[in-house]
Amino acid sequence: MKPEQRPKNSIYAERRRESLEFLWHLHPPYLEKYDHTHWWRKDRPTQDAAMWEVLRRHPQAEKLLSHGQSLNSNLLEFEAHIQRFGHLSWPEAIQSHIKFAKYWGKSLLALPPQWGVVKQGMFDVDLIQDHDLKEFGRRFNDSLQRYQSPEKIDHDASRRAYQIWNATRVIDRMKVPVLNSNVSAFNELFNGNVLVGFDPTKPGIVEMVEKTVRRIVDEIKSIEKGGSFARKLYWVAWLDVIAQFEDSEIPRLLSHLPPRKIPIRDDQLFARYRRSYKNRPWPS
Repeated sequence: MKPEQRPKNSIYAERRRESLEFLWHLHPPYLEKYDHTHWWRKDRPTQDAAMWEVLRRHPQAEKLLSHGQSLNSNLLEFEAHIQRFGHLSWPEAIQSHIKFAKYWGKSLLALPPQWGVVKQGMFDVDLIQDHDLKEFGRRFNDSLQRYQSPEKIDHDASRRAYQIWNATRVIDRMKVPVLNSNVSAFNELFNGNVLVGFDPTKPGIVEMVEKTVRRIVDEIKSIEKGGSFARKLYWVAWLDVIAQFEDSEIPRLLSHLPPRKIPIRDDQLFARYRRSYKNRPWPS
């Protein structure tokens, strides 16, 4: 039996529904009042600015804009920003509300890793500032360099350094590490990152670290089939796709030519644009 074929009309209707979902800001009532300025072609965008331009074009952004201020109590912080200023480009938004940029950057911490945001705060590895810990570490390492016999190694310094490293204190009836580095290092590893430790004063350290990182990346590529692995900064490519697609789509939509003479949409470019959003669900 031949596989059942859907009528061409239903295929076209399905494609039209899908295109409207991802092209909502290119159709009334948004086409006229939505700022499609591709300002980043002249100015180097920060991560916060780039993510603003990407997120405010997401299909979920239409729902936020269409509901006005009625959902404020249920919104995440970055959603509230989009609901209020989502029709504006980044330069216009920061001029409209001077404090907006400050709070927008902080609100991005709610985004999941697949959105390509390099998170700050608890995911940073802190420098160890404890003087005693550094001193005990120096003593222990010096003893290793000086002696080959286990009896002469400074185990006391190692033990006392270990106690400092694992020390805790009680805050709000919870035990937390004294050194923030404990928590930060754990969170980095927990999130699939690799920690590379090095002495910044060692000669040639830059080349050594770069070589180590390249080796780690090559190992990950060889483990993952086809060499595909998650990248951290998608937004540079996103902005380029957005600009290319809108530059080709907006003149087509505004064309007053007869239907038969209207240029055909670049399906390949639209597929790249749509995939940017379809593969990354809206965080909620």
